[in-house]
Amino acid sequence: MRRLGTALSYQGLIQEAEPLLRRALEIQSRVLGDDNLSTVLARSALAGWYLDARRPAEAETLYREVLDARMRLQGPDHPNTLAVMSNLASALLSQGKLHEADALYQKSLEGKRRVLGDKHPETLMDLFSLANLALQRNRPDEGRPLAEEALAGLRETMGDEHRSTRSAMRILARIDEAQNRWGEAENLLREAVGYERGSGGVGFQTVESLYELGTCLNRQGKPAEAEGLLREAAELNDRSDGPVDVRLRILSMLINVLGEQGKGAAALPISREMMELSRKTNGEDHRATVIAVNNYAHALMQSGDPIQSEALLREALATQRRLDPEETDALTPALMHNLALALGDQGKHKERIALLRKALEIRNRVIGENDPMTLKTIHALASALLDNGDPAAAEPLYREAVSRAESIWPDGHYLTEHFRRGLGVCLISLKRYDEAEAALLVSHQRDEATLPPGHPNRIEGLEKLIELYEAWGKPEEAERWRAALDDEHSQPSE
Repeated sequence: MRRLGTALSYQGLIQEAEPLLRRALEIQSRVLGDDNLSTVLARSALAGWYLDARRPAEAETLYREVLDARMRLQGPDHPNTLAVMSNLASALLSQGKLHEADALYQKSLEGKRRVLGDKHPETLMDLFSLANLALQRNRPDEGRPLAEEALAGLRETMGDEHRSTRSAMRILARIDEAQNRWGEAENLLREAVGYERGSGGVGFQTVESLYELGTCLNRQGKPAEAEGLLREAAELNDRSDGPVDVRLRILSMLINVLGEQGKGAAALPISREMMELSRKTNGEDHRATVIAVNNYAHALMQSGDPIQSEALLREALATQRRLDPEETDALTPALMHNLALALGDQGKHKERIALLRKALEIRNRVIGENDPMTLKTIHALASALLDNGDPAAAEPLYREAVSRAESIWPDGHYLTEHFRRGLGVCLISLKRYDEAEAALLVSHQRDEATLPPGHPNRIEGLEKLIELYEAWGKPEEAERWRAALDDEHSQPSE
């Protein structure tokens, strides 16, 4: 019974496994007693189910009982005891208890290197768990050597297609992303997805690989391909009765991807579903619900309803400030940023500028100067200053956004060109038409080369060129670009 439950859980069939694992523990505890190793193993299997089902607090309780029993029955250096240390650390990590998780992982790794050897799969799994922990602490430089050692060892000992190897691929890919090594991250994630599809994967590992690749592609300016992967991940998660929080995470990214493509209408029903699901599952005062409200409010804004969006965002920000009084959570500036956008749509520029300055200060501190979200806030602040009639103050911010974007993304990234267009518009306001023309033409040419016909960014670029030539007193040039805009409008957007 325990073995069947474990097998079902391993395959991602979470709901089917629970009653079998519970029943196995109940029988063995009653018949054999709590200190029998078979009972300890059954308790460990149920703890593992809790961890897979995203119930880490319950997993922690059981793993502590298992660790105590293993220490008494088998000693601190037994491989089974060391394995439980790692599992307990994973449960702690899932709850954000980073310091305690780090200490347990380090203790487990030290014991496994000594007892099992450097190349043992259990040793290698601890290495990539510590790499993941370093990443969560925003220390990718510390995590990279751990992740590289883990992946190389797992490729050698378990093979490229093993689920542990694929997990290590995802961890190293996240580190690549944190260090702006986008091409390397994409290659690793495509490799992982290829193995998942080749094995006919239907469980959590496949969902995670699809989600990670979709997220990576979106951040590189490839939202159309990202959308397909995220929809596939959501469908697979539903088909395998995956956890609700995983569905919420996928939907959150899908909403973002739709927004990047100007598909606000398509994002609205998904974001509403996400908000209602989170409120029902998690309650109002939960971080996941705050994220869901933020996404729904943003979709409302894109659909032309900034007033309702503002009301929802103010409510969500008040909740988040209670949850994050120290302002160390990246969600806090995200809410400030979106609330500022809603205010801007209503012409409330003074509060908009104050919110964006605060959001930028937090993002620089929490996620770093070169994170894409930080760059978006720099650009949004520049736009707010421009809309408030201060192009001289806006110009250096636009230039900073473009310069930082060029340093982390390849030529032609859609956000770089979006920032460059903003700079061009600012230069029009300053009547520096030659400079504005150079910026807007580069942006237009790169958008044409990288974005599909009819894409909102291509349309916006043509509108700004028309605006430039009209302000410059060149009606013939304006008319030429107006004809190009008519052609663009006739193209179907992907």
